[in-house]
Amino acid sequence: MKICSDYYSVEDIEKARTTLARFVDKRRVPKQKGSDQEIRSRTVSLMIKLCHDPSIRLPFFCALNISKLPPVDADHVDMSAVMSELSALRRQVRAMSDLRGEARLLKELLHRDPYVRNTCSNVTAPDPIAVDVDNQPPGTSFANKAQLLQGDAGAFTNVAPKKRKQPKKMVVGDSLENKHVQSVMTVRTVDVFVSRLHPTTTDEELTQCVSAMKDNIDVKQVECID
Repeated sequence: MKICSDYYSVEDIEKARTTLARFVDKRRVPKQKGSDQEIRSRTVSLMIKLCHDPSIRLPFFCALNISKLPPVDADHVDMSAVMSELSALRRQVRAMSDLRGEARLLKELLHRDPYVRNTCSNVTAPDPIAVDVDNQPPGTSFANKAQLLQGDAGAFTNVAPKKRKQPKKMVVGDSLENKHVQSVMTVRTVDVFVSRLHPTTTDEELTQCVSAMKDNIDVKQVECID
């Protein structure tokens, strides 16, 4: 209400009141009297109450001239939400700074010579090979150090790959020697649905049909159920 009453003129607000009054039949939208500021504030307040009344159905209004819309500055913004977003952004920036420091430290550890004393933690790395590397210039590559160790018989050890054990294959078949253990006989039950038979067809005829059609299949039992 304060934004509209301070920005729009009395003529603009009166024209809006007249337009709104054409769509409100059961409610009066009287013209306000007083100073210009009082007329603007009272008329805008009345129009806002009508627009929020659920018993009144109004058409949707839109601005034809966008330049007439009042600007929104910091006085009309929820600063608590802005400060919350700013605090979250600062936390993210600090987290990125910490990650950048950890990445830098990891990079230094990867490029550090493993045979030189660790000056940061005051820990001396163990020297498994008796080679004088203290006098080597900084930045000596591993290939150069490997060339210095070529004459040392115990410097390198050939490691043969470990052979994997092949799993034993499962043997399937009958034993000709062992007659003490017998396998379990398994029987498979098959349900066959037969339709469109003659009404006088008997169970014996169906059993004979199965015996004639089974070929080399070992059929143990045939049972007919209506």
